[in-house]
Amino acid sequence: MGSIIACDSTNYERWKPETRFNGLIGVSVQIDDPIDFKTKYETAMSEFFKKNNLVQEKKAYCSNDLLSKFFDKLGLGHEAFKDALEILVSKLCEDTIVHAFHATCNTLKYPKVTVFVGDASLGKSRPVPTMEFMRDWFLSITSTFQRGNSQNCLKTKGNNFLLDGFRGPITEAWNELSTNNKVEIVGFGDECNAFVSAADLIARYIDEALGPLRIEQANIQNIKLPAKEYHVQYCFHNDLRRLIPLFEGIRSKTGRQINFKNYWKSPTIYILKEGSEIVKEDNDWLKKTLFFKTLCDLAFDSDASIKFYDRDEDRNPVSGDRFVYYGPRGKEKAEEIKTISEGLGIGVDVINSKDLAK
Repeated sequence: MGSIIACDSTNYERWKPETRFNGLIGVSVQIDDPIDFKTKYETAMSEFFKKNNLVQEKKAYCSNDLLSKFFDKLGLGHEAFKDALEILVSKLCEDTIVHAFHATCNTLKYPKVTVFVGDASLGKSRPVPTMEFMRDWFLSITSTFQRGNSQNCLKTKGNNFLLDGFRGPITEAWNELSTNNKVEIVGFGDECNAFVSAADLIARYIDEALGPLRIEQANIQNIKLPAKEYHVQYCFHNDLRRLIPLFEGIRSKTGRQINFKNYWKSPTIYILKEGSEIVKEDNDWLKKTLFFKTLCDLAFDSDASIKFYDRDEDRNPVSGDRFVYYGPRGKEKAEEIKTISEGLGIGVDVINSKDLAK
């Protein structure tokens, strides 16, 4: 396994009674020895739970889960979380190159942006909260902005990028990234992938370390991050045009969404939901179950991504994919997929949720 660059981002939000300030913090982590890093991640996360007298339920965690499901729920307090996170991140940063990117937005002045839906020439559009707009596309620009104006910025050609799952239209930034590099999108990456999880944890650490300080170049640069290299870059305003959705043609102007099935990380563990009134298709509910936690560990061990299966938007199965079901309708779908795949010479696994422990 060659070196990889994992990317994730987090919201920066500070407010007073009369004002509110929003921004984004993006992080890319360059890892030259992924196998060694994965072992280091498991050790660091295990020590994190033991030191804080917490029960570890799976191998990888995102920062939101660590805070809400443990420190907040158990009443340990936010300061305890910040201290514990600093120790964890300091171990994960060793022998890595970290790039932090920041963007700002006055959401009081620009609360929403208008995006085209389908054919813009027909006037079909909808308003989207500005922070939602920024967040959807910040992952792709976090990667491409590394070429920036700084001599310390990474070259964005010939790299292996892992991005946490996101959606958005095709932009100049996305085309630059996907054309010149190998890009893989990891579904639920910050919950089942050591590299994407590390990027998420570092981004959250930077946010926490800023405290009441504004999201500015000097403030972020002064944060102690014991990485082999640590670089900070401001972006967004001068590069706004690179975030504008690209349209087809001159007159039709049809906005196109990124065809994510071409970039989804293989192998993939697909969850086949029931789609019935008895078992509701509730992703949030499923994520709270032992079933999902076990899937995360399976994905962690096999370097896979996780996705709720959608026949219309998912690629054709590839060898190594797994289809997990937990009810009769899911079982029927799984057996159909396996039969078709075998006829095409593609080997996929079908797993009953009850057999996951095996």
